[in-house]
Amino acid sequence: MNIVIHRGSHEIGGSCLEIVNGNDRILVDIGSPLIDPDTKKPPDIKGIYKDEIAPLGIDGMLISHPHIDHYGYFEHLRDDMPYYVGAAAKKLIDLTVLFTSQKGHIGQFKPIEDRKAFKIKSFTITPFLVDHSAFDAYAFLIEAGGKKLFYSGDFRAHGRKAKLFHKFIRNGPTDIDTLLIEGTMFGRSSENVKKESDIEKEILDIAMSSNKNIILAYLSSQNIDRLVTLFRVARRSSRLFVIDFYTANILSEIKDHARVPYTNKSIFPEVRVYFPHLLANRIAEKNRKKLIYRYRYYKINRNEISKKKHKIIMLVRPSVIFDLRLIKGLDRGDFIYSIWQGYLNNTHTMELIDFVKDKNMRVHNIHTSGHADIDTLKKMVDKLNPKTVIPIHTNYPEQYENQFTGFSVCMLKDKEEFYF
Repeated sequence: MNIVIHRGSHEIGGSCLEIVNGNDRILVDIGSPLIDPDTKKPPDIKGIYKDEIAPLGIDGMLISHPHIDHYGYFEHLRDDMPYYVGAAAKKLIDLTVLFTSQKGHIGQFKPIEDRKAFKIKSFTITPFLVDHSAFDAYAFLIEAGGKKLFYSGDFRAHGRKAKLFHKFIRNGPTDIDTLLIEGTMFGRSSENVKKESDIEKEILDIAMSSNKNIILAYLSSQNIDRLVTLFRVARRSSRLFVIDFYTANILSEIKDHARVPYTNKSIFPEVRVYFPHLLANRIAEKNRKKLIYRYRYYKINRNEISKKKHKIIMLVRPSVIFDLRLIKGLDRGDFIYSIWQGYLNNTHTMELIDFVKDKNMRVHNIHTSGHADIDTLKKMVDKLNPKTVIPIHTNYPEQYENQFTGFSVCMLKDKEEFYF
């Protein structure tokens, strides 16, 4: 086999890996970069893009998980591209396209499942479900020509699905030829890594001590672990869990794949739905109004929110500032920032922060990384016992050699081929 990291050898996000065995070729991820994505182009790979006349040059496209830095450039791919992705992950990608400016379409969809091996030409691929801040995320064992390659994708061992990592350590592959392992946490403090149970306790303490005020929370609606955490806090503090209809659609779509709260008055009476002005207009313009109407029986309007402010935990984002201005009683409430700190450099995020500060709301930074700390990375490397370790999805590939002592580390550049 030989591999080429088209992007991601020296940066977090924008991951794209090509693997070749003889005449057979597959891609793993086709992400858009996190930094200045509008100034960068999709990787130069022949035979995959819509504007090419030549026959399809790739036998399969694996998507490890539904974060745009791992699939965002799929909008440029040919319609006859076969995608291998988790069933729930595919649903989340479809919803992202519906509710945001992201473009793309997964036409030829081939669902993958945990530890169920499948073949693409001469490749045998075994997905391993992992703990990550993205739902339905996978690592891949890829075998061909008597060689074994392992692609870690993005993973961790401190979320609500941490048992998946412990299962992997007990019963995962070993003696790998080549390991491509993420290193997002290199160069960052491990103090930022908290268990999801610790996050829940911190937010619960706020909810119990703030019994006269509303709680607003800014987080990714696709961070299912955090949604579960906020729902559990709402239930334990006798509050309503108020979500927008985008989040309601997400929870409804994945409820058959995991135990999550969703709009069901008999099972989850705490879940209520609001309808942000800008979001409702966008969906109406796409002629998808039924995505709105399906939640009309769970509606909570701004007057009810104002009256019950002391009994509410409400999900917000910068695009709902217009709606927040119409709600009374936000003053001296609590605002929980529970998303990557890097978004604080975003103009729209700062508009939301300025808004809540103008309301004299107390701002709490409560978050944990979606990625493995150094000790967890070492445990994976020890388990897999690879002949070669290759950095990917990291800003600090030069730190691998010092951390993974006893293993051969090969730092590649984007576009550089590696044969094994």
